[in-house]
Amino acid sequence: AARRMGIKDKLEPNLSIALGTSAVSPLDLVAAYAPFANGGIGIVPHVISRIRTANGDVLYERRGSGPGRVISKEVIGEMNYMMSKTVSAGTGKRAAFGDWQAAGKTGTSQDFRDAWFVGYTAHMVAGVWMGNDNSKPTKHTTGGSLPAEVWHAVMEVAHEGVPATDLPGEYVPRSNAPPEAMVDNSLPWLQGEGQAGRADDPSVAVRPQPANDNGGGNGGFFGIDRGFLGRVFGG
Repeated sequence: AARRMGIKDKLEPNLSIALGTSAVSPLDLVAAYAPFANGGIGIVPHVISRIRTANGDVLYERRGSGPGRVISKEVIGEMNYMMSKTVSAGTGKRAAFGDWQAAGKTGTSQDFRDAWFVGYTAHMVAGVWMGNDNSKPTKHTTGGSLPAEVWHAVMEVAHEGVPATDLPGEYVPRSNAPPEAMVDNSLPWLQGEGQAGRADDPSVAVRPQPANDNGGGNGGFFGIDRGFLGRVFGG
């Protein structure tokens, strides 16, 4: 899924990767966030779009398309709802600006060596990284502080004169569900296929699902068929 979204840096195949334990360049990270902003279409980052002479003759114009759809339409709304909360009520509140709906993610590495904020609107995606070239700790800089403030300042200017547009996708949280249905201690969604008995009964033990040869299984958290990440990012 990460490759499909635009990550080209080497990723270590371990469970802690969800915590950001593999280094990724800001360019790859911003490219991977672009599909959330444009409705699920992958992009290929480039620097030069067109070169013209003083007389207006076009010497070069970038052509070609990206990889097409890389994330389902059904998931776009869920992801944008979740990451917009980072800006509206979470660690990235300093990034919020104007009437624009913005979303993103803050990040702070161990010992405050790196601090970053990658965010987007329906108009633009941008990322801010702060750290020392020698990898020494910063003065307790977090992703929700200076990086979010820099992102705010740049995006506020970049969106001047552009009509505010909501992020793509629709998602309505199930706020009317009874409390007992919102918390299930058996966590069947982590197990994939579910149980033969009542799926909403926390007292029913969850049977482990067999894993295939690559250790991923067809369900569970990482399975591509019915697991949570499979449901989010597809196979």
